[in-house]
Amino acid sequence: MSFKMGRDEITDFALNIAYNAGISLVASAGNRGYDANHYPSTHPRVISVGASGNDYKPWPVTGGVGSNYGEGVIALWAPGKNVLLANKNGGATLTTGTSFAAGYVSGVLAIFYGAEGKAMNPGLALTRLMAQTDPWMTFPSGTDWKKAAAAFANTGNRKGAKLNPPRQYLGGPPTARQGC
Repeated sequence: MSFKMGRDEITDFALNIAYNAGISLVASAGNRGYDANHYPSTHPRVISVGASGNDYKPWPVTGGVGSNYGEGVIALWAPGKNVLLANKNGGATLTTGTSFAAGYVSGVLAIFYGAEGKAMNPGLALTRLMAQTDPWMTFPSGTDWKKAAAAFANTGNRKGAKLNPPRQYLGGPPTARQGC
């Protein structure tokens, strides 16, 4: 999900129905650059994703714009600054925002569901997602980050000084290279 709205009972009800039907819910944390109550990303069944740069720091506040943050506001961070996207003219463009970070996390969850099928559920998907995060986020001084989570999603989009080899999907089926 990539929108902000006021909390209401109908949306809460719909989110709970989707979650109980086995659907993992992911939402962007918002682009206001502060500790914010950004709904639906703060709904208890939604995985809220903040945007980071390639330097493993939160997408910074520039001119009042940046990734929202804070304890209970962000579950994890993913690439959200200068993300390369296809544009409507058939070319590519760089864009920035928490919406794109949420897309990375949704893609990781899609892999989990594709590999496990009906055995996967939102609770198990979140457990596996968080088990594969890296505690690499660094928070610049000068801002009270409100105990923001330091978890960085393992999206396969490693850049910078902290490169590492790809890891097998934890808990997933063995790969052909492992002799299955």
